[in-house]
Amino acid sequence: MDTTNLIVILLLMLVLICFVLFYYLTQQSLRDISLRLTAMQPQVVQTPRRSQDTIRRERAFCQDKLAVLEASLSVNPRDSLTPEEVAAIDKIRKTVNTCIDELKSSGEWMGVPFDFEWNEILDRLPKVNLLYRSALAAAQAAIAASDPFAANPTEPDKKPDVAPRRR
Repeated sequence: MDTTNLIVILLLMLVLICFVLFYYLTQQSLRDISLRLTAMQPQVVQTPRRSQDTIRRERAFCQDKLAVLEASLSVNPRDSLTPEEVAAIDKIRKTVNTCIDELKSSGEWMGVPFDFEWNEILDRLPKVNLLYRSALAAAQAAIAASDPFAANPTEPDKKPDVAPRRR
């Protein structure tokens, strides 16, 4: 009886040693695979994130530029924006959308009473909104007039009308 207990204990010890050895070798191979995969991935340069105050200041600066343009349009009404003003509004739109994306990606986006989307900002400036959208529509109309297929590039080429054959 003593020898059977000893054999059982030795077998259990052997199984335990085999299990630990298998676990150790598996971990080593997984670590090697992980190192190879990280070496194959392109290195991403991490740019430091800006603080939420810096982002909000930049967005407020852009909104101030739009408010000044709205005030000047209220004092001196016009029918259209100059190309420089349209380009400036496009640049402001890109900057504001970048700020919004940064705030959303960092989790600092607070929503409507505090943070506004580009459309909401533009809706609060009716004269700038009207003239900017009319300038964009005029630019698209000019593109469509110069190239009729640019207006609807998804439209397939029309086949010439051919009368069907009668049987």
